[in-house]
Amino acid sequence: MRPLPPPEGRLVTSRSQKLSGCSKLIRFDVSYNKLVGQLPLEFDYSSLKLQVIHISHNQLSGGIPSSYGNLSYLQKFVATINNFHGSIPDTFGKLTNLQVIAFGANKLSGTIPTSIFNISTTHNYLY
Repeated sequence: MRPLPPPEGRLVTSRSQKLSGCSKLIRFDVSYNKLVGQLPLEFDYSSLKLQVIHISHNQLSGGIPSSYGNLSYLQKFVATINNFHGSIPDTFGKLTNLQVIAFGANKLSGTIPTSIFNISTTHNYLY
């Protein structure tokens, strides 16, 4: 499998965009790309075995989609140094394979869902 080329600095946002037909995709890394806007991607949860989402060091904003809690293979979610606001979705507590979760340097509010701390594989890297 070849890596996707990096985007050209702007993320076209549309809530109808969907990442599908990528059943072999295990790592989605668009960090350090000066991306702006909200997370536009919905995932085809039935076939996707995505293990890593790394979207740090951009200028992404909006909330973290609660639907990401349906990515049952997800092990690492790194969204540091962006402009996300709102709270960490409770659905992240359903991610039983989650090992690392990082939201540092954002504008998040509220409390960390206690369900995240009940995941036995999580190393509690909540930075």
